[in-house]
Amino acid sequence: MNEEYAVDDPGIPVTEPADNTSNDNANVRVTRSGKKTLLDHFPKTSENNASASENSEETSANGSAQKEDSNSCELQKELESLSEEEKKIVHSSGSLVWLYFFKSTTNKEEAICKLCKSVRKTGASGSTKTLSNHLENSHVKEFHKFTKLSTIKKKLLQLTKSKVDPLTESKSQPTLLDLKGSFGSLPAKSLRAKDITKAIAIFLCKGLHAYDTVTEEGFKYLIWKLEPKYNIPHRTTFSRSIIPKLYEEVRSAQMQYLKKVVNTLESITITTDLWSSRAKDPFISCTVQFFESSEDCFELVHLLIDCRPFPHPHSAERICEAAYEMLEDISVDAEKVKVYFVTDNDSKMLLALQQPSAAKSADPSQPDILRSQRPWKHIPCFDHTLQLAISDTRKDIGANTVIEKVSAIVSRYSYSTLAKQNLQKFQKETNTVEHQMVKNVATRWNSEYLMLSRFLEQRAAITLELSDSGEDGLTSQQWKLIEGYVQVLKHIAEYTADLGSTKQPTLSMVNSVLFEIKNTLDEFLRKPSNKGSGIQFARALFNNVKLRFPDCKYKDNDQYVLATLLDPRFKALLMDEEEAQDKLVRAALKKKMEKGGEFVSPLSSPDKTTDGESAPKKSKWSNLGKLTKSKAEQHSDNSDLLSKEVQIYLSLPTIDVETGDAIKWWKTNGHSFPNLLPLASEYLGICATEVPSERVFSDGGNTVGPKRTCLLTEHVREIVFLHGNLKIPKIFKSL
Repeated sequence: MNEEYAVDDPGIPVTEPADNTSNDNANVRVTRSGKKTLLDHFPKTSENNASASENSEETSANGSAQKEDSNSCELQKELESLSEEEKKIVHSSGSLVWLYFFKSTTNKEEAICKLCKSVRKTGASGSTKTLSNHLENSHVKEFHKFTKLSTIKKKLLQLTKSKVDPLTESKSQPTLLDLKGSFGSLPAKSLRAKDITKAIAIFLCKGLHAYDTVTEEGFKYLIWKLEPKYNIPHRTTFSRSIIPKLYEEVRSAQMQYLKKVVNTLESITITTDLWSSRAKDPFISCTVQFFESSEDCFELVHLLIDCRPFPHPHSAERICEAAYEMLEDISVDAEKVKVYFVTDNDSKMLLALQQPSAAKSADPSQPDILRSQRPWKHIPCFDHTLQLAISDTRKDIGANTVIEKVSAIVSRYSYSTLAKQNLQKFQKETNTVEHQMVKNVATRWNSEYLMLSRFLEQRAAITLELSDSGEDGLTSQQWKLIEGYVQVLKHIAEYTADLGSTKQPTLSMVNSVLFEIKNTLDEFLRKPSNKGSGIQFARALFNNVKLRFPDCKYKDNDQYVLATLLDPRFKALLMDEEEAQDKLVRAALKKKMEKGGEFVSPLSSPDKTTDGESAPKKSKWSNLGKLTKSKAEQHSDNSDLLSKEVQIYLSLPTIDVETGDAIKWWKTNGHSFPNLLPLASEYLGICATEVPSERVFSDGGNTVGPKRTCLLTEHVREIVFLHGNLKIPKIFKSL
């Protein structure tokens, strides 16, 4: 791909949205001596639609700034030419004329020349005009020196008035180093000022910093040191103007990119979920993932589309309406591009996004939008489904009470400083690794495993601390239950760690991960040395995994099967190769038919005549029959060609599961398999989990922190969007 992109994720090309009238938000690409600035890597503001008068003002402002820089350089050279004694004179207070005169002790309105002892009147006001005139008329050499030093001193006084170190608030005159590039202020419309303003906006959004950051003394001092002439806009200018405009620029560029590519895709996956902030404001997320495939490109693209306010009620009808709005936002034509929605297993989500049953379609009490067929397919989040299987297992073996007790103990070490200090003391006494406790997050099964694993690691220190504090500890039976829980889930956590990736295909991993989980549990159950609560937990989990992941929905489901076959890490490892070849050939033929290609449906052969029957008469449809035969022969030839392509693909060795790069493999070898590449683009781009949406809400939670609960929902929307879509250029990643 030869286009320049505004973000690191492949996909959003740099565009030039029209420049509005705000002086603080606008940004124009600046090239100085052929070098790009940091802001050149982000969407820029075009000046094409700005008025001629604005351009004239900006040109004038830039010229003024250049003139000030020139004056500053000249002053610096003048100071460097002075002797140390002269520099002290320039930095001294009062008029320099008193270097050559002293006041009379007998008359306060008179001054005496140090050079010739002449007496000169100063008047009641103490004017020094007569004194300088005396120097000019009687002492020419000294007068020239006086004029030179006075001029330099005047410039320094002007600089002192305009620039004072904000950290020390020193009123002393600046040194030579302070003078460099600090004469005057940058006009708000200058290109340099706009660059810096936009960089600060990006800093705030990428770091999820509060708007008040720009008012902090340390931040102001940092900016002053980097660019003394720059004036930081007010925090409300950032919140009401600069960041909203940056949001509109990046969103506009994203929408333009999607309109360009979305209807050329084989498929697109949308993940969505609901979330409430600390301020109890509800939001709904939308992320997309797809493969952008062309002659010179095979890229897995992931984009955050929105995290917008979603007022109550959160009914299935409202969620379904929101799903249709998402399709409209990304400009996708569901008749041309296959659309997949990935969500959790919440009943409202399933009712809103799954295809309605015959009974639901015929139920007049249901809203029309829920009775109609959806233009998409729904895929349940693998992680959430596994979470449900583990939750079922906890209930079956009565482990919920133990986990609740462990969670309470862990929370105690979070809010009690004394308990935490005592735990650290006992960690040292027992030579236990000084790790902190891990909290459980209800919606993530692996966080529960991590909490129990860490709790088990700290068993000695925790037992002593609880006993010393007089708190109830765990019984030996409860500790055994935790041991069995951790022992069983350890391997499962390893297998599922990569299913939330946006860097590699994930739907293709599901059947392989299920294969590993089921076999790991089976081996655990068969091992004679495994006893007690571990066996009980493993047996219950094995049964619940089979219930939650039935073969008809996974192992025998074409979406999962084809994704696995098209992933060079797995291919036909889990099925018969002949069956795999047949599935791929049929899928490729179907794809060609959907796209209006040269392949047609197989035709049945005509019935053969028996020996005793006479030859049939010539049919009036004979010419059509010839065409039918020709089509059948063509189909047979194409099928043979496709079978050979599939056979060659399956015969190639698989790449390493852990280190292999499926995307890179198809990018390198896709031209050799032109009929399979569209299938790979469709199925390898589908997400297995809704983790991308969970990451959005994690960013949202960090945005609306304990001290930012009054943040407006629109501001949350803008910051989270920019945080997810603005990427620091790659050239800086090695720094």
